[in-house]
Amino acid sequence: MENISYRYILNRLDFKKDIFIIHGLFEYPGVYEKTAQRLSDNGYKAHLIGMQGFGNLYAAKEALDFYSVFEFLERTVPSDYVLFGSCLGAVIAASFSIKTEKKPSKLILSSPLLLDRESSYDSLGIDELNLRRDIRVKMYKDPYINKSFEKPLIKKVIKETEFILDNTDRLNMPVYVLRTPRDTLLNDQAVNKIKKCKNIKVSIIKSEDRMLFYNPLSYEQAQTELEHILSE
Repeated sequence: MENISYRYILNRLDFKKDIFIIHGLFEYPGVYEKTAQRLSDNGYKAHLIGMQGFGNLYAAKEALDFYSVFEFLERTVPSDYVLFGSCLGAVIAASFSIKTEKKPSKLILSSPLLLDRESSYDSLGIDELNLRRDIRVKMYKDPYINKSFEKPLIKKVIKETEFILDNTDRLNMPVYVLRTPRDTLLNDQAVNKIKKCKNIKVSIIKSEDRMLFYNPLSYEQAQTELEHILSE
């Protein structure tokens, strides 16, 4: 539990459902504060999960332990809930949804970081994200964003990606993928595998980069699509 930060936003006691939000690689829980508030206003109990080293100026930059997130979710999620993950958080959310007996009623993956074994990154930084210049500058100035991640974490992501793609048949719930056409970190094998799954719906968000909920130009469309998915 020491590797996880957690809080929830609840604006009404008669809420519809729980939604758990796992942030992405170059994000932190605060990126989804506005999203959580809007979801709560719409009757959801929005849970924000933070991973060690993200969004904390003084957090130790230790290797991310995926299993601490899995264990936290296993202990915390109720019988009926929605799971949302962005980028790295989408990888964790999908992997957890395959492994657990406590399946979410819906799984929502925003710009999932599905890397293949051929990924040649020794490190992965902001410059590899193909971002608009103003968004890139904003991220470099944001003290709560880690600016790069090294090969051990990348290898973990590749391992989890392979597990997910080998077990898509075990994602036996409605799955929604939000992505941009210019996403350079979503590999072709993953896209082709996703397209073959009847229970996976892909929504294209018109954005120049994959930071859908961080970029103010794509935020409203991404948030609106998220709310639409929840209402289905």
